Amino acid sequence: MAYIDSRRFTDRVSAHEYLAQELMFPEHYGMNLDALHDCLTEFGGRIVVGHTAEAGACYEEFRQVFMDSARENSHFTFEEVEGEVKLCPECGNALQRGKVDLLDPGLQSAFLVFKFDGSKKSYDLELKPKGEAYYCDECMMVFTQFKEK
Repeated sequence: MAYIDSRRFTDRVSAHEYLAQELMFPEHYGMNLDALHDCLTEFGGRIVVGHTAEAGACYEEFRQVFMDSARENSHFTFEEVEGEVKLCPECGNALQRGKVDLLDPGLQSAFLVFKFDGSKKSYDLELKPKGEAYYCDECMMVFTQFKEK
């Protein structure tokens, strides 16, 4: 799985250099949209793009190639998530964003209801009352704080 930042698509040359590095394309990668499509249709895996309002000027044309390639290659998936992609500190997968609601905010450790995509998962954790949290499907863990590296 590869995590891509849409803000890095400021111009075609730097976007191709960024993708070649992040996706580990071969040295003979042609640095154009046709070559990108060729690599992606041979690529088996998943690309998750953190998409923000500050997306680079040429992101949309690359986005179209990602979507077209995913339609042609059943072993390649493309997914966009709003905002910056946060990665699980345990396994490295992309985290899903949700909201935290504590049933009794006066408690230091309380029952947590984590809500995302219309479904709920429940945990017993030590948390701050109400706020943003992230859930990892792989580790089945909830994170509420991230330390800057």
